[in-house]
Amino acid sequence: MKRILLLYLLFFLTVSVFAVKHAPLAELVNPDSIAVDQYQIYITEGTSIYIYDLENFKMKTKFGKRGEGPKEFMVNRQTGNPPLTINVQTKNIIVNSLNKVSFFSKDAKFKNEQKVGAFSI
Repeated sequence: MKRILLLYLLFFLTVSVFAVKHAPLAELVNPDSIAVDQYQIYITEGTSIYIYDLENFKMKTKFGKRGEGPKEFMVNRQTGNPPLTINVQTKNIIVNSLNKVSFFSKDAKFKNEQKVGAFSI
């Protein structure tokens, strides 16, 4: 009897520790990359960035579109380069796209951008 109780307790602890949450993210069709900080999930898809709440997986906002102006991103999928890369481990969201780096606040407010020269290897 003690063994069965011990096995049941061990099973219950294992299931509760390794439980996985599943959440459908209906807005996404073909995501490219994912980044996570303490409070949010950031998913890139083409030239758009989706921000989800880490606690309840609800979409907070979406920003970015194709173009060369502020708040817009250019990507080159033909070269095999990653479409967009983002860094969320700072106080800003840093977005690297073709020929520029853009800075946004964590609530997707545009701050500034810096043009970078193209280079070849």
